[in-house]
Amino acid sequence: MYNSNDQETLSKVESTKISFKIEEPNFTQMPNVLLDEWLPHLKETELKVLLVIYRKTFGWQKTKDQISLSQLSEKTGILTNKVIIAVKSLVEKKLIIKKVTGAIGLQKTVYEVVIQKKNTSAQKAPPPPAHMAPTKEKTLNKEKEIYKETNSASKDANILFKLFENEVNNTRKERNLKDIKIPRTKAQLRSLDDLLKDNTKDHITKIIKFAFTNDFWKKATGTPVFFKKQFSQIELQSTDSKKATKTDNRVLAQDFFERYKQQALIKNTRIEIAANEIEFIHTSSASQPLIISYDSKNFAGQLNNIKRKINLR
Repeated sequence: MYNSNDQETLSKVESTKISFKIEEPNFTQMPNVLLDEWLPHLKETELKVLLVIYRKTFGWQKTKDQISLSQLSEKTGILTNKVIIAVKSLVEKKLIIKKVTGAIGLQKTVYEVVIQKKNTSAQKAPPPPAHMAPTKEKTLNKEKEIYKETNSASKDANILFKLFENEVNNTRKERNLKDIKIPRTKAQLRSLDDLLKDNTKDHITKIIKFAFTNDFWKKATGTPVFFKKQFSQIELQSTDSKKATKTDNRVLAQDFFERYKQQALIKNTRIEIAANEIEFIHTSSASQPLIISYDSKNFAGQLNNIKRKINLR
């Protein structure tokens, strides 16, 4: 059975109509300890990231290589925020070493695999202890202990729960319905804590906000438990929506440029189109150019304000 991450990756493959064929193999050496002992203890995202790092290192007969975040995201099919979390976990498990060098804006990230060379005393990543085996019984017992000790979910889970409840009630107000109070049960809070294992609080917040601006999801999403089950689908839809909005705004900017570039020059304003923004430069003064990003909210409204300000017709 595929999980949500499998479905996300498969949807990307299907959408691009890629067919993968296994040719007569070249080989990337893989440590036996990864398959024999570590495999049950790695999340899918961690395993994917680790395999890409192994390919970039062992696959080229070296132990370290410069790999960008975008490369890891592209090669694994995982969103960058999840790649960051997976890398952090792999470092904590002492399977890789991450080194960032260079000034801000010119930084380079090098990943090194942790191994023990022959005839040296260098430490290697130890295999996980037997008691770490993630059986269903041990996992459930561990969750019970955590909630028993704290008697509540994490602080971030409680913050997200409150945000979720507010969004539900905002939607109800739009339909002239009374506010409700979502039961703050362990199941509801645990579902948010589970999402926090693989996502940052800020990212989950963005997906919640998107869900309650989408006509379908704001009616269908009533509890954190349901939200967790549909998270990957909502997340993927929010990413596609953002890309679509940016593309639409770029087209809108190009149309604005073609229509008003000559008229704007008469008004001492030069319009320029860049990869991610449209710029308005005042030609008769040294004032800073006005820049509107294609990612900006209410992009069309901002263009209309500029149009009125320059008095374009």
